[in-house]
Amino acid sequence: MSYRRTLRWSHIASSGCLGFTLIELLIVVGIIGLLASIAIPQLVSARRSGNHASAIASLRVISSAQGAFASSCANGAFATTLAQLASGTTDGDVPFISPDLSSGAVVTKSGYNVSVARGADGLVPADGACNGVAAGDLSTTFYATATPLVPGSSGDWFYWMGTPGTIFRSTDPIAEDRGNSEAPGGEPITSARSPRSGASSLDDDERTSVPDRPRPGASRSR
Repeated sequence: MSYRRTLRWSHIASSGCLGFTLIELLIVVGIIGLLASIAIPQLVSARRSGNHASAIASLRVISSAQGAFASSCANGAFATTLAQLASGTTDGDVPFISPDLSSGAVVTKSGYNVSVARGADGLVPADGACNGVAAGDLSTTFYATATPLVPGSSGDWFYWMGTPGTIFRSTDPIAEDRGNSEAPGGEPITSARSPRSGASSLDDDERTSVPDRPRPGASRSR
């Protein structure tokens, strides 16, 4: 038996099939761990950056949808929920907002909760909207928010947009409920297409130039 075992190990040694030593395996594992420690934070940061861009884009879409709704369907008034923008001016008509932003009172998209609400400074219009929304469910002002599902993980910024279309961001939740507020908190980052003016006050470069992370030592409110 001992002679056969010796022959078997001699055959393995002569064929070069000795495998890896423990030291070699530890080196490989260490290299993999080092690469992962470099790559994973970059992937997480890229995902957050994409979520930030998606949240801002969602607010711009809401601003444009509200502008079209107010001018063509609601006699200058605005929707107070996303669902009110989900139907067009007539049966079968194109809705004012896409289905991915009108599936509920609060829509979860790309790591953010997006919603629309009645402005506390708004008035109830005299007439309802052409798509069946009653006057009591409309308002002369509105505001929209995009809040991260997991602050610091799915997103670093809380976003807020009022009736004029300016988007504000803060590392803390923005509690402002007046749609026409000029200083809701945080800092303005862009002016979306205004429902009233139909134009943006910033060019494309300014609208897309948004830092990925909060600046160290920056003020959280203005």
